[in-house]
Amino acid sequence: MFRLVVLLLVFATHAQAGPWPRGKGNVFFSAHANAEYIEEFGTIRQYGSVYAEYGLTDRITLGIDYNGSEIATDKVIAFARIPVFKPYRNFLFAAEIGAGQVNGETVFRPGFSVGRGFTWRERNGWITLDTRAILGASTLGDRIEADFTFGISATKRTKVILQLQGGMQSKGDDYLKFAPSVVFELKQRKQRGKRKKRNARKGKQFIEFGVTTGIANYDNHEAKLGIWREF
Repeated sequence: MFRLVVLLLVFATHAQAGPWPRGKGNVFFSAHANAEYIEEFGTIRQYGSVYAEYGLTDRITLGIDYNGSEIATDKVIAFARIPVFKPYRNFLFAAEIGAGQVNGETVFRPGFSVGRGFTWRERNGWITLDTRAILGASTLGDRIEADFTFGISATKRTKVILQLQGGMQSKGDDYLKFAPSVVFELKQRKQRGKRKKRNARKGKQFIEFGVTTGIANYDNHEAKLGIWREF
């Protein structure tokens, strides 16, 4: 697991989707090392997650969503997202279509997102609602997932994110989780001369610390450490 953590932290950026297109040629990448305490068995499960987006055009965003460990892949989904409808009162809307595998089964994952940015007391923030349907999983059954995210800049380099994660399952109980995290922007070292020109697209880097705990029908506890990069 240590090798997996090192690999993730070397490449790492952001795992919140939202309706905003990435923009042509822009890349966003996030990776996390996660530890989940399974209360029922008193054990700790370690796994990694990777999320990446690439702006194919100014409207079309392509991406990959992965969870797994050195032993097995829990989820790998490739997707495309495109804005739909016209902005309404600063709210943006986007539809997503994805496909891949969850726990070894081929699935289809359509989704829909809505969100907007805002300013409160001279601090920038955002709210999003991301919904997804996981269809075609015969073993665990189909399910609908939804994440409601509230984020705000506490300082110029610090963001606070509060997220509710819910799910409705055809096999199993519905659940609700609370996942707060804090994100710190890393300072960039100043480059000079030719080195500065060569690294012009380096972009911003962030480090994230977060936890997840259950509100309804979820007894486990999780902690995560991740890095975001955008360029």
